[in-house]
Amino acid sequence: MKNGEPSPDLYLIGTGVGGGLQLTIEAQRILDKVGRAYALHLPTPLRRHLRSLRVKTVDLSDRFADPRPLRDAYLDVTNFLLARVASERPVVVLTPGSPLFLNSIGRLLVLQGRRSGMQIRTIPGVSPLDALISYVGVDVAGFGLQVFTGHRLATTPTRLDPTIPLAVLELAGVGIVDTQTDAADQPARYAPLWGVLAAAYPPNHPATLVNVTGSNGRKSHATLPLRRFAEFVPSIRDNSHLFLDAARPQQRQPAQEV
Repeated sequence: MKNGEPSPDLYLIGTGVGGGLQLTIEAQRILDKVGRAYALHLPTPLRRHLRSLRVKTVDLSDRFADPRPLRDAYLDVTNFLLARVASERPVVVLTPGSPLFLNSIGRLLVLQGRRSGMQIRTIPGVSPLDALISYVGVDVAGFGLQVFTGHRLATTPTRLDPTIPLAVLELAGVGIVDTQTDAADQPARYAPLWGVLAAAYPPNHPATLVNVTGSNGRKSHATLPLRRFAEFVPSIRDNSHLFLDAARPQQRQPAQEV
């Protein structure tokens, strides 16, 4: 308890992006104090680091092994973790990126946990959006930013504003609806997404694919005209995102003196 606040029943800790060691000092202090944590698909460098801190980790990835809708798997993991609070309080959950950003399990834990009267504390981490902004250098304060997941744009009618920069996150999630969906390179999966983008931007508008990769969070990128979007598909990975800068009208050429 600190400053009269009740001790948390549940900690949600963001681990950052790209498999790097991006745990905050605050997060490491919590892990050192509790000594155990639950996670999904921990990157190898982070798993080794936690082992060096003598933090016991439990990987819940096997709950995604059986064929079923993703929403059912999310609910299963959520209910399991909330049930653990009764016997292991506090429970620590490590989530990729930041706990409540593009994280269905994190949002479900907060929603259902608070309904049950649990004290929940979230420890933010570096999100995919943070990583993308730091790479492309877009001035969000000056130009704004539209942010959607690829799956959202591909499945929900959305009117984009081409005068505002656009970030399309989690490209690998397009068309994934269950735990056994084949995520192999399938250009057809991305046709609805390309259609939405093509309706808002000219065919030669530059699109940049950014992959956050490696244990140190390195990034690779490629920029192509939007009409060549299909060429990105073989390079799309779990940490792939797309950036389209604003489509600015061409400046008029000064009139020539006669």
